[in-house]
Amino acid sequence: MHPFNNDLYLQEQTKHIMERVGASGQRLYLEFGGKLIGDFHAARVLPGFDPNVKMRLLQNLSANADIIICIHAGDIERKKIRADLGITYDNDALRLIDDLRNRNVNIAGVVITRFNNQPSALEFKKRLEKYGIGVFLHREIAGYPENFDYIVSDLGFGSNPYIPVKQPLVVVTGPGPNSGKMGTCLSQIYHEYGHGNQAHYAKFETFPVWNLPLNHPVNIAYEAATADLQDANALDHFHYDAHNVVAVNYNRDLQAFPLLKSLLSRITGKECPYQSPTDMGVNCIAAGIVDDTAVSEAAKLEIERRYFRIKADYMLGRGEENTFNRIVEIIGKSKVDPEQRDVVVAAREAAKLAAELTTVLRKLRSLSIHLTEHLRTLTENHISFRVKLDRFQFPICRCILPVGNVRFIKRNKIFRQFQTAHIDLFRHLHSVHPAPELHSAGQSVLRTVQHACAAGLRRCFLRLCSTFCFYCLDVFRENSGRTAQ
Repeated sequence: MHPFNNDLYLQEQTKHIMERVGASGQRLYLEFGGKLIGDFHAARVLPGFDPNVKMRLLQNLSANADIIICIHAGDIERKKIRADLGITYDNDALRLIDDLRNRNVNIAGVVITRFNNQPSALEFKKRLEKYGIGVFLHREIAGYPENFDYIVSDLGFGSNPYIPVKQPLVVVTGPGPNSGKMGTCLSQIYHEYGHGNQAHYAKFETFPVWNLPLNHPVNIAYEAATADLQDANALDHFHYDAHNVVAVNYNRDLQAFPLLKSLLSRITGKECPYQSPTDMGVNCIAAGIVDDTAVSEAAKLEIERRYFRIKADYMLGRGEENTFNRIVEIIGKSKVDPEQRDVVVAAREAAKLAAELTTVLRKLRSLSIHLTEHLRTLTENHISFRVKLDRFQFPICRCILPVGNVRFIKRNKIFRQFQTAHIDLFRHLHSVHPAPELHSAGQSVLRTVQHACAAGLRRCFLRLCSTFCFYCLDVFRENSGRTAQ
């Protein structure tokens, strides 16, 4: 049984959202934070979590919900990249639209927020309209969010076009943070009241988990994931003062709450029912955690993984110093020691031995220049050391198996070290030992694909990625008499 149960989570989360919809009889605009598709951070922190479970949640709600997708015009213009997938935000929005349509979830429209006549944003608008998708342009409102009188007027929210919706629940989502989801929700609520309707607002966020301790590894892992944003978890003092209940939130929501509460009161003309940012939320992720110990260990591994990634970027000149300083601070708070992980210790030892052997080899080469009479002997030594050194050539990786032993992996002429690790671990775990003729034929298939990919990219040499690796092996399996192998 996995430490996280998706069915328990879906059941509780669907119930809680629909209770919020029906509580007042008003249309609910639900700001949907985080990644709808491919939430791999949550999958690493919560073992068993389906990365696409939020899409399943929307399917459960689809009979009563419309979807609005927001994307920041500046992100389109800058061609901002989603780091985990390597695709631009506008292409991620298209991918999201395709997935929603495939699941029969209705899309009310796409909003391009903070629009200022950016050429790339206009091209994206035309592209969407060709697919029959309604596109709405929301320009940046002067003085937002402090100038209440201007914002809550026909010159502010009133200047944004209204997106027609029919269902009692409207989910407002978008690719990445700062896409303008909250502003779109408030703009829609302003128009609803202008049309004589009533509506209210709520927020869905996966992390931090409000009903887990402040320094629970899952919540600290969220801080590690947002180190570049300098996000910091804190106790929600508004919630404690109102309900005498301890709750966890993060700095940006706590700072924005008084402002958001005042804006909602100004728009609706009555007192905001929420006493804290936690009151606004509808997060039930803790309901799916069935093994807190295993979840905590997974979260600690994620904190360590984030540390090494940020440190590598910083050392290579791709990361900011304040981001690196923030992750070092988080490591100290989480009480984990990344350098003591089994795979890290093993990799460090291999790198040290490789450096020692390289030093020996260089000395032998230098010696061969001065001792020409022993050239033949030294050449034999050189070959001997080269054979030993081959096992430790960079780059390398080490993988730890479920049974606890560590496997040493190096790259070869077809795959990088990580793809080699996939194949090696698969063979090890399933005791697969291909016959010589099968191995030879498989290598032939892979080399053919390798040469074709290299030619297509106009490169003289190219190592294959994992996807090509498994495609090739699957094709070979289908055409082989030895399916088991």
